[in-house]
Amino acid sequence: MPRIYKRKVGRRYASYTADNMTAALKELAEGKSQRAVSKKYNIARGTLQNKIAGKHGKIVGHPTVLSDVEEVTLVNHLLIMSDWGFPLDRYDLRVLVKSYLDKAGRIIKQFTNNYPGDDWSQNFMRRHRAQISQRMCQNIAPNRASVNPQEVKDYFVNLENTIKDVAPENIVNYDETNLTDDPGRQKSIFRRGTKYPERSMHHSKSATSLMFAGSAAGELLPIYVVYRAENMWDTWTLGGPPRTRYNRSKSGWFDSVCFQDWFLTIMLPYFRKKEGKKVLIGDNLSSHFNDSVIQACQEHNISFVCLPPNSTHMCQPLDVAFFRPLKQKWRTILTDWKTGGGRRSPTVTKDKFPSLLKDLLTAIEENRAQNLKAGFRKSGIVPLDADTVLSRLPSSEPNSQETRNVQLTVSQVLLDHLKEMRYGNEDEQQKVRRKKVSVEPGKSVTNLTEVVQPTGAQRTRKTTELTDSESSTSSSDDDIDEKNESSDSDMDHSLSELAAQPADDDIEGDVENVKQGDFLLVKYQLHKSSKYYVGEVIKPVKDGYSMKFMRRQKGSERRFIFPTVEDEDHIAQSQVEMKLKHPEIRRGIHDFGISFTGFNVS
Repeated sequence: MPRIYKRKVGRRYASYTADNMTAALKELAEGKSQRAVSKKYNIARGTLQNKIAGKHGKIVGHPTVLSDVEEVTLVNHLLIMSDWGFPLDRYDLRVLVKSYLDKAGRIIKQFTNNYPGDDWSQNFMRRHRAQISQRMCQNIAPNRASVNPQEVKDYFVNLENTIKDVAPENIVNYDETNLTDDPGRQKSIFRRGTKYPERSMHHSKSATSLMFAGSAAGELLPIYVVYRAENMWDTWTLGGPPRTRYNRSKSGWFDSVCFQDWFLTIMLPYFRKKEGKKVLIGDNLSSHFNDSVIQACQEHNISFVCLPPNSTHMCQPLDVAFFRPLKQKWRTILTDWKTGGGRRSPTVTKDKFPSLLKDLLTAIEENRAQNLKAGFRKSGIVPLDADTVLSRLPSSEPNSQETRNVQLTVSQVLLDHLKEMRYGNEDEQQKVRRKKVSVEPGKSVTNLTEVVQPTGAQRTRKTTELTDSESSTSSSDDDIDEKNESSDSDMDHSLSELAAQPADDDIEGDVENVKQGDFLLVKYQLHKSSKYYVGEVIKPVKDGYSMKFMRRQKGSERRFIFPTVEDEDHIAQSQVEMKLKHPEIRRGIHDFGISFTGFNVS
């Protein structure tokens, strides 16, 4: 809990505002008496005399722990991190300061173990409130955060040619969304000390899909509703907004059939009333295009504009300024219904949905046109302005002054902090492959590590001394390999034979000098048998290696591929059977040029 500082009773420091002091000094310069000015602005005469004489010009209060240069550097750190989508909170800021002080070899008596308190972070934020502030943020997927500024620039170059001399009412943006059956959380009044505040209200995960479309002139087109159902019933269409159309699909989402019907019944009639060129802006889903839609666009002078991938949160007008107030109103309407006439209904029925949708459109009527225009303006479409979107992306080409600021602020402390955030700590527990063990029903077990991890005594290299059963298996495998890969038979060698020989070009053999990117044959000792796997070294770790394993291609003894789901494990050095030569790679298939016959390789 932060410390609550209380001013001591006694002399008051700086009990005036900067504006009052400026006004008081101005009146003194004009010849007014100190007594009159002191009484008017409630400033001590001694303070006025000191200001006139230029005494005590420093900032009132205890000096800050960090210098002005250090605090400015921290502020620039925070700004850079937030610009690139990795904002820090006040806890991260305190950790960053501790790391900096430890690395600089400084000990601050006011901090416990050089770790600032929460009150320090509050005061730091207050001192620099003109540049930084705490805000609630939303999470976006990394693919959205990695939108390339050049792609956005190219998009606006093409858009400029497309919408040139096109009237705002002829530019329409469409997007599909859904209205859920969950009104969400809200603040309510509870008894003080209640640990688990709860509200009794039905809700579910169901949702209804809708297609919205609006023009840059602020006109909202009729809504298109898609229910999740096999059949339609007449009661599902009663009481809704005027001209709303209803459909259904098996998944409840828009497919090519629904999109075509929406385009032909809502979008095309709207464009037929307009003169000149028309532009339709939306995402580039493949379900939105078919021959009928494209042919209708060509016949009626309609141009389709596809937004850059993963950029709808910046370039889609409906996403930018229309859907959020829409969803807020929907939660209010849904809550009112669930606490009133629908309190006994476990979910919003399809019979009731049209009337609630009508209430929703009525609720947004006042700001509907304004929000649509704001969406087109904020996404840089009408008026056309690429900088409106580019300003929301971190600049990859800073000017010379920005470059100097970055060089000043990006220190080793920040880099260490980012590395730990991105890659984790090396001391973190490594993921261990889970192994099935054979245990009699009803019998207890203890630590079974020795069952799945080979010991030094258990690690024995395979040689040509094979048992009869292994020889028959080897012979059978050779026959299959000859049939499937007869053209490459001259290149095949038995790994069991090579294992007993000195290292050559195919087998490097030096298991002590293993580095990242090397390929190894690894042995897992099971309860009654051994299992071998081929894998690539991710990185050497303490007493072993972190590896990702391959799977043998069906019908081949020497070709391997990486599975779709990565198979990673941490192995001990004693599990390494041998080091393999780097394979030839073609279309994701790794050909080691040798046969693994004689080894139980998966």
